[in-house]
Amino acid sequence: MIDLRTLVLIAISLVTWHAQAAPRTDLTNVERFTDIGGGEVKWEQGTLYTDAKGFIPITSGNFPLSGFDLTPELLAPVSGKFVISLATWTLFSDNFDLSKFQRSSGTYSIKSVPHVIVSVKGAVPPTPIGSGEEVLKLNTSGTAYCGGVPPRKFSSRNDVDLWLHIDGETSAKLYSDQALTSVVAELNVNSLPISAKKASFSAFSGDAGNHIVILGTYTLDAAGTIKSLKATLIQRSVIDACYSAASVTGKLTGKRIN
Repeated sequence: MIDLRTLVLIAISLVTWHAQAAPRTDLTNVERFTDIGGGEVKWEQGTLYTDAKGFIPITSGNFPLSGFDLTPELLAPVSGKFVISLATWTLFSDNFDLSKFQRSSGTYSIKSVPHVIVSVKGAVPPTPIGSGEEVLKLNTSGTAYCGGVPPRKFSSRNDVDLWLHIDGETSAKLYSDQALTSVVAELNVNSLPISAKKASFSAFSGDAGNHIVILGTYTLDAAGTIKSLKATLIQRSVIDACYSAASVTGKLTGKRIN
């Protein structure tokens, strides 16, 4: 069922949309649920645009997974992606031209309500499909929380060495050595263009007990190659045996020789 607040938002959208016959360039009532570890999820609701504005949230917060009737298994396929309730998508698509957007064929349960993943149709991912070339050296600074000892601050001077290899459109690997032989985590990646020179992304691996999530933005060159990134990293028992949260920067170091 659609709650009263959503119905009001939909009604406002309907009044506005009826005045325009052209294909919609914005999709309201879009949500994003991102796993931030510790049994919690970052929830955002806002509008998804087809142009450089991308996704603009109007409200957000961190909540327990149970608040949305979610488990790590239910969250994993939608984490970091844009979703909308199936009922809302159906209502909109029955009344308006949504040809600039696309939805998943499958549905996903959130608050025991079917949702679909939505995206801008024809959006080009920032990484050329299957290029396997971008390798970025990551520098982190933040705080590690380990059992039995006080929290420990770290920076690029004493952090764990990490290299991120973007090895496909939706996947990446995190390594602890420059030779790219010691895999720390295999990541599922989702990205959305913001402009010709920037894209937002989320990368995730793991479950409730052992996980890592990286959320941030890429900067791109004219060919769409990732040059650098700025992000937030949260991990538990993946990089080390502790829980840690950090700010991350990364720069392109070279191309992997396959």
